[in-house]
This record gives sequence, C-alpha cells and structure tokens, in this order.
Amino acid sequence: MKYKTTKKSLKQHYGNKIITIGYYEAETLLKHEEVKSYCSGTYGHNCDNYEINGVLISIGCRPMKGKRNLKIIQKYEQLAKQHATNIIAIRQLLVEMVNKIMTGGD
Repeated sequence: MKYKTTKKSLKQHYGNKIITIGYYEAETLLKHEEVKSYCSGTYGHNCDNYEINGVLISIGCRPMKGKRNLKIIQKYEQLAKQHATNIIAIRQLLVEMVNKIMTGGD
C-alpha cells in the first residue's frame, strides 16, 4: 500500500540515492514492482516512488530530482521487453540498471 509523502522528506531520507525516470520510460521494468509512496502538490499528482535496494526511483510528470541516464534506462527497458513473462529476469535487470545509474556506468 502506498502512502502520501513530501519530496522534502524523501530527499532527507534518501539523499543523493534518487533516480529520476519519466512516465512510460521504464514501464516493463517496473510493471511488477509495488509503488512505495507518492507525492502530490498544488497541481495534483506529482510522482510515484519505488524503492529498489535502498535507492528511490521517482516517476511522474513532476518527479523528484535525481540521477538520470536515459541511454541506460532505454537499454534495460528493451531488455525487459524481451523477457516480458519472466518476472525474475525483469527484477534482475531492474537491479542491474539501478546499480549502473548509481555508479555512473554506461
């Protein structure tokens, strides 16, 4: 069950362990993951937040500011589409993508 929170409290908790992803950029990778929290503001829903191995992934029209590497995200999303029925393989790809983005790898 997801809970409402603020971007400020998430920033204090996760520091620089935040990844920013736009809507639909990692749809297959996150299809089987549970949304941990969400943020909303004056203009409505801002973002959904997932936690993967202690790293926050923020997705939405106004996501949290964090690390972002579209090239890596697209690469792993394509790989996940090839394993669309294998939940374990998709989870492994998601963890690998998070690690690559956090370490600055290509």
